[in-house]
Amino acid sequence: RGYVKTNPYHSSAHVADVAQATHLLLSWASNRHPQALTAQEVMSGVFAAAIHDYQHPGFNNQFLIAVEHPVALRYNDRNVLENHHVAAAFNAMLDGTQEDPFKHLSEDQFTSLRRMVIKMVLATDNQNHSAQLSLLKTKMTRKDFPSTKGDDKQLLLNIILHAADISNPTRPLECYLKWVPRVMEEFFRQGDLEKQKHLPVSPFFDRDTTAVSKCQLGFIDVLVHPLYLALGQCVPEVNTECLPQITRNRAHYEGRRTVTRRMSNDKGATEGRRNSPFSPFTSPFTEAAKLFTPTTAGLRKRMTSIFGFRRTSATTEGTEDKSPKDTSPKEAAP
Repeated sequence: RGYVKTNPYHSSAHVADVAQATHLLLSWASNRHPQALTAQEVMSGVFAAAIHDYQHPGFNNQFLIAVEHPVALRYNDRNVLENHHVAAAFNAMLDGTQEDPFKHLSEDQFTSLRRMVIKMVLATDNQNHSAQLSLLKTKMTRKDFPSTKGDDKQLLLNIILHAADISNPTRPLECYLKWVPRVMEEFFRQGDLEKQKHLPVSPFFDRDTTAVSKCQLGFIDVLVHPLYLALGQCVPEVNTECLPQITRNRAHYEGRRTVTRRMSNDKGATEGRRNSPFSPFTSPFTEAAKLFTPTTAGLRKRMTSIFGFRRTSATTEGTEDKSPKDTSPKEAAP
């Protein structure tokens, strides 16, 4: 429970993918730096990967902030979804309805694990990407990084989970191409709702104008390649296994961009159009409530109270708000 099956991208499949990538990166890193990553750190990393997108609604932080969503207000517009993911996951785990998976840990061990997990999940917010990458580059100027210091361990864990979360371009091309239409369709669904609510459409979220190849090239050049290049300096397997595949996948989309430019005068050449082969999900949701298919009555109540939309936009002042109303209690049931 807790992962929305109808999300094209942020579903349990994405979480399983990230958990696998996290475990692999942690295995490489712990073999190279056993002093920095003990069994408890590895367990914390895999657990953080399993919950890092818990109850993701299929919209990003900027959208929730723009509509003044209750979750954005609760977390003061800072790491909105990431704060919710980790808080909701621990609440679900410790609400007494199921056995505590960490019941055999001491209080000190659990406190340490929880602290590490919270920091790891918050670090997956792309808004923190530049700061985390800059700190990693600074730390690596020291010969003893990563050491047994808590700050070193935490930074390496943060970087590994973040790298796993954006690891699609490190996969074989056939696998990568299965993820791209999913993430783009989720972008486009948000763009559709932004248009409906008279909000500015986020970059690369307009299905009628977005070139998928340009979007993916930017994703690789700005986020993925710089992060893996830095991580490869302390985890050499990243240099031999991940970076060459990133280069090959980038070449694929560079080739697509060249073809798209040649077709630019042809009607319907834009890759992001509704009938594009990149968009197998051809029926975007028009109501936020349709995004959620809870498996239990309790989860339905929680989803409704947390993710119900209350307003359209400040630009529609004076008009009737026809978005679904949040009539559930303000505090979700456990």
